[in-house]
Amino acid sequence: MKSNNKNEKFTLLKEQKYLGKKGMIFFIALMVMFVPFSMDVYLPALPIMKEYFHTSSSLISFTLTAFFIFYALGILVFGPFSDKFGRKKILLLGISVYIIGSILCSISTSVYFLIFARIIQAIGAGCISTVSTALVNDCFSGKARESVLAIVQAMMVIAPMAAPILGALILKLAGWKQTFWILAAVGVLNLIIAIFFQETLPEEERYTGSIGGSLFRLIVIGKNKGFTSFLLLT
Repeated sequence: MKSNNKNEKFTLLKEQKYLGKKGMIFFIALMVMFVPFSMDVYLPALPIMKEYFHTSSSLISFTLTAFFIFYALGILVFGPFSDKFGRKKILLLGISVYIIGSILCSISTSVYFLIFARIIQAIGAGCISTVSTALVNDCFSGKARESVLAIVQAMMVIAPMAAPILGALILKLAGWKQTFWILAAVGVLNLIIAIFFQETLPEEERYTGSIGGSLFRLIVIGKNKGFTSFLLLT
């Protein structure tokens, strides 16, 4: 019985020819980790960015607020899309959008452009987040899923704590723009891994309705008071 449990712990439901089991766990952990980093890593630079753009504290703070709002929208929208079109296509799209948003942040010349760039980055991050969660369900079951979820939860706790520390170090050694270049570089790493990632949602298991039907499912979910209350609290 012990050997069976051990085998189950390291069994993939959908085999990955290139990534393998360890590579898949690393891939999911990387996606889960760098999204919180995107939110918090530039926090130490906010006062400097305020002076750089010659703007108010409220507008600089709105770059964070806008990220939260559109990150949540990205999660809601791209979840149904990944159920219809498959995980890989949506993931590649989300990572590409995230990289573009990160680069735009680094070359921003005004606070309004920075807010726009953060919105683009947030939409991509929301897509990455929702697909990474779906991959846990696609690829693992039983104790394997519990183990991966434990890693995911650990990353979600560690990343927000470590992000400001890393951001302060980057700010000291380079500058606030380099923070976004580093996020773009991590996005490129994620994109390379995603290219080798093999689809985990077969055609026969995908949602077969229209795109409008996919989005309508959000309304059905929204009617769930427990889910809506949890969403508002988070």
